[in-house]
Amino acid sequence: MTKRKKRIVRLKQAKGDVPFKLIGQVLEDCGYDLVRTKGSHFYFQHFFFKTTISVPVHGGRIKPVYVRRIITLLGL
Repeated sequence: MTKRKKRIVRLKQAKGDVPFKLIGQVLEDCGYDLVRTKGSHFYFQHFFFKTTISVPVHGGRIKPVYVRRIITLLGL
């Protein structure tokens, strides 16, 4: 199993808060780049489709409700 697949599996199986580093890596694996940071929100944009995903980060962790939303948006 590749590192990318392992990260996606860890993201899907997470029960509580998820580290921002994991979300950032998964988004970059899916073709998103960090384009802007404003306060506690990080904005990732897809290089081809030009869609933007906002990720609120508080204390280096991301709440499960936002993780589920990201999984849905990415179609994982």
